[in-house]
Amino acid sequence: MGLKFRRCLTVFLAFGMLLTVRPCAAEDAPAAMRVEMEETRVTVRGVLPDMPEELVMLAVYKDDPAAGIGRGNTCFIGQTASDSKGSYGFVFGLEETDGAGYYRFLIQSRSMEAPLTQELLYVREADLERAFSLITNAADAAALAAAWQTEANVRLAMESQGLLAEDLTLLSGAEQQQVAQAVLDGGQEDWTALAASFNPALAILRVNGAKKTGLADMLEQYQAALGLPLGAESAWAKLGAYQSRVTELLDRARPFSPKAEALAEVQSAFSEALAIVEVNTATAGTIAKVLENYETVLGIDLSGDYSRLTSSEQTLVRAALVGQNFSTAAAIKRRFEEKVKKPGGTTTPAGTGGGTGGGGGRPGGGSVTGAVEVTGQDKQPETTDPPEQEPVFRDLEEVPWAVESILRLAERGIINGVGDRTFAPQELLTREQYVKMLMLAFGLTPQDAEEASGFADVEPDAWYAPYIAAASRIQLVNGYDARTFGVGRHITRQEMAAMMWRAALYTERIPAGTREAETFLDEGAIAPYAREAVRQMQRAGIINGVGDGNFAPEQNASRAEAAKMLDGLLTASEV
Repeated sequence: MGLKFRRCLTVFLAFGMLLTVRPCAAEDAPAAMRVEMEETRVTVRGVLPDMPEELVMLAVYKDDPAAGIGRGNTCFIGQTASDSKGSYGFVFGLEETDGAGYYRFLIQSRSMEAPLTQELLYVREADLERAFSLITNAADAAALAAAWQTEANVRLAMESQGLLAEDLTLLSGAEQQQVAQAVLDGGQEDWTALAASFNPALAILRVNGAKKTGLADMLEQYQAALGLPLGAESAWAKLGAYQSRVTELLDRARPFSPKAEALAEVQSAFSEALAIVEVNTATAGTIAKVLENYETVLGIDLSGDYSRLTSSEQTLVRAALVGQNFSTAAAIKRRFEEKVKKPGGTTTPAGTGGGTGGGGGRPGGGSVTGAVEVTGQDKQPETTDPPEQEPVFRDLEEVPWAVESILRLAERGIINGVGDRTFAPQELLTREQYVKMLMLAFGLTPQDAEEASGFADVEPDAWYAPYIAAASRIQLVNGYDARTFGVGRHITRQEMAAMMWRAALYTERIPAGTREAETFLDEGAIAPYAREAVRQMQRAGIINGVGDGNFAPEQNASRAEAAKMLDGLLTASEV
């Protein structure tokens, strides 16, 4: 039985006896078996709806640690029959000589695969009063620690009041004296005040003594005593494997003082370590939320000069924090403040690679790994495991309107840079490069293609071949004719719009048309195959004209334009 489970307590205090009930079986055990006490009279009752008119047996033992669980003194054994609704009941008396300790109750019937079990911590009121007096009147820490070591009933009384006295035996004699001193220095008006000093002091000493590899488990075991948010939905839980980085930082901060005022120091050290790791593992898509969550812990100001920057400048400031390996909150604050003063400077962390390597997570659950290498027309981008940090580009100042879109797509593994930490936003995009971007963006995989594309200009072994084959088979793309795809040709605005619209239709992720329809002056120049796509993309707010009321359907699209339009579609269709 685990220590934490044993500390789920329900207390019944009546007529000079303290009885702490601790369920040890299934979640429905309290309804199936309830234990009540009045003086030395114990009542065990419950309802077993599926076991009407069946023989029910009760056995009660006082556990003897030396003999093993359930092998101590037998206090009661009896049997009764449940009624037509499955209700049963037992009444018996505890002897005064039974004394304080743990009592195990077992209910069993023929139909049960396993008995219902509850454990009771029984402490007399006299023992409770004596323990409180001994603690509050102790001459010094040594005397108090000695009493804990020699008087079992004192420890049991403390446990019944929520003090972690079970774990005193896990500390050395010197450490027990440190806990005793913390108790004597703290509040002593009642058991709650004693617990507020005792539990944190014991937990801190256990954390100090833990091996580095066991530090995470120790934090979780004593999270309540330390006041740490480590629940299933906490930031700590969501870090997963990165929890070890938090404990590495905490390890450097140890040892902590067990004094009451030092609890805030432990909590602060944990929060700072958590913030540092969250920043170090953040991506372009998550760094804004991380900074917002840890603004106070990091000591940064998001409402001052930073708030007066343009959206693009703020994006560059945040990008400067991504991919770093900060070791202190002060270093994060310093970097943040430097970039706020000069947001247009180089945003790429020193030593960070350029646009090579595969991408991270993708929408739609596709199984293709590797981001789009959009620089060469014959080069197959390498397939690698997802990197911990996506590249940050230093040449985005010229396209502030596309910065957020570029960083979002890079973070999702849909696009990459061209090397030397640059993105080359004004370079033109080829048809095959855009097809791969589109397939990755919508989670459509080349495994969908079981045969060649049929286009004569698509080499079977080329990196883009499976993407074109898959896109062609599901009719996302067409060639210039039955045999020519147009490999190496720069994609036009209308071709891009048509491909995006077909992908939205195929995946049933159709963006809502929230804008008033606009008729472009050059609508007659838009090819028939692309007119509906352009119309729908315009109404969804994904594409605009190029000025003067024109759409420019034959104009080639730059890398920045392609990123902006594709990101707009993903956002509008909630991919």
